Amino acid sequence: MEIRAVLFDLDNTLFDHQTSARSGLKTFVRSFGVELTPELSRLWLEIEHATYDRYLSKELNFQE
Repeated sequence: MEIRAVLFDLDNTLFDHQTSARSGLKTFVRSFGVELTPELSRLWLEIEHATYDRYLSKELNFQE
């Protein structure tokens, strides 16, 4: 049998997306002199999910 492709499901399989996103967000908000709070983190992930769903449904393109 010839293997022609290998697929990996990254989000929450090979790495923890929420922890990675929160770490990046922490660095991002600190660049504005702000500390990341649990509320800000929750809101960011909420917006991220809503925006990603809109992207998947082709309501938004990658640049938007």
